[in-house]
Amino acid sequence: MNTEEKVATNHSVRDTLARRKYPRRSFERGVGFLYRGEYQVINAYEIGEGGAAINLPMEVPKGAIVVLSFQIPHGSFVISIAEVRSCSKSKEGIYRAGCLFQDIKFEHKREIRTFVSARV
Repeated sequence: MNTEEKVATNHSVRDTLARRKYPRRSFERGVGFLYRGEYQVINAYEIGEGGAAINLPMEVPKGAIVVLSFQIPHGSFVISIAEVRSCSKSKEGIYRAGCLFQDIKFEHKREIRTFVSARV
């Protein structure tokens, strides 16, 4: 990666972080993923009040509606409709997707906020 690519990547990361409405925390756990009637357990890698970042074995188009289910650490089990906001293929061949929760309960948002803000 040359210097210009590194600068572009750093700006891209900063732009993404600036666009986020809520902070996120590492969340390396299994998550239920339902899309087009097919259910599978996939891995998540980040979570915040507004959504989750997940790893997928296939590409899912931006704007697709999915259902995510997961356990908040030391908290409730959550089932939420989510919109795929981004999906891109990583160097490892895995698709990384950002999902925005559409109908998450206020109580669950509060539990996620507590998890995100807790000291590790």
